[in-house]
Amino acid sequence: MRSRAVRPLLASRRCFGASIAVVSAVLVLSSEAAAGARQWHGGPVGGFAGLMGTDIALGGSVSGQINYGISDAFRFGATLDVPLGARISTGVVSSWPGVALGIAYSLDVGTVVPWLALEARAHAVFANGSAPTWLIGGGGRFGVDWLPRRYLGLTFQGTYSACFFEGGLAHMFGVSIGPRWTLDV
Repeated sequence: MRSRAVRPLLASRRCFGASIAVVSAVLVLSSEAAAGARQWHGGPVGGFAGLMGTDIALGGSVSGQINYGISDAFRFGATLDVPLGARISTGVVSSWPGVALGIAYSLDVGTVVPWLALEARAHAVFANGSAPTWLIGGGGRFGVDWLPRRYLGLTFQGTYSACFFEGGLAHMFGVSIGPRWTLDV
């Protein structure tokens, strides 16, 4: 029987393994790169996430994202984050799924597109089977999109947010990788 401390590490290894499979598929299926104005961008990402409040919870994470390019430099976006297998030593926090809405600035320099987003976030923290506690706050997401093909590429991301929680702040962070699809409109 595996200890509870090992489970978050195994969940994050599974997410990493799945991410490597997705990266391989993206490289095989892609065609050519293009700018982001009037295009929908999105896809799933997987990686590692953490929550720091009164204790620390660590585990794997998956997210679904959709963005709309209002110009080559700016895009609106929405994200749904779901941590996997996150636990803390006291067993209090089991999950903290969340949603984020924001705007991103991209430095469109060809096939490599660095970007930075500011987001408003809401998370539901589930603890020991009780009703969720809602955390409201803000944060940032940063990353690099690699677009070797017009409609398919990879996104490498990091995220940090701070939400109000019991008179203090809860800090959430993560790193992830995944495919990025583009659809012209």
